[in-house]
Amino acid sequence: MPQSLAVGAFVFGAVLLIIGLVGGGFKLFGAEMPGGVSDRNRGVAFVLGIVFILVPLFAERGTDIKGPSPTPTPTPIPNPAPPVPAPVVQPEIPKPSYVPAVYYAEARCSATGAWGWAKAVSPDAAMSQAVSNCISYGGIPACCSNGTTWRRIQ
Repeated sequence: MPQSLAVGAFVFGAVLLIIGLVGGGFKLFGAEMPGGVSDRNRGVAFVLGIVFILVPLFAERGTDIKGPSPTPTPTPIPNPAPPVPAPVVQPEIPKPSYVPAVYYAEARCSATGAWGWAKAVSPDAAMSQAVSNCISYGGIPACCSNGTTWRRIQ
């Protein structure tokens, strides 16, 4: 019960209790209670006065009128479904603004008929690997080195 309502009910109950005991003929807070209240009305005022005094007192305490409130049993919460993993978004890898050049080289040995080829990022590396491949297929080192050509393919 709000505090102001409880105080108002208590004061009203006290006035009714005084009317029930005295029967009237008095002044209270500038209000005049006339005399000559019947016995039946005095009894009703007395009972209502006690009720209006006791209700705010017990309402403030909360459990005296109603009794102890039962402790609520907690509702079991079912296990939630396992979380669904969010899709993994791979960040886009930026492409380089330049494209590295790729060179193709061939090395031929006219004495043995062996030849080799290679791709590399520089002409010198491509020719060196092509000569090595020509020699590994039976070419003569000096012969494979003389018959080397290269071109840029990318």
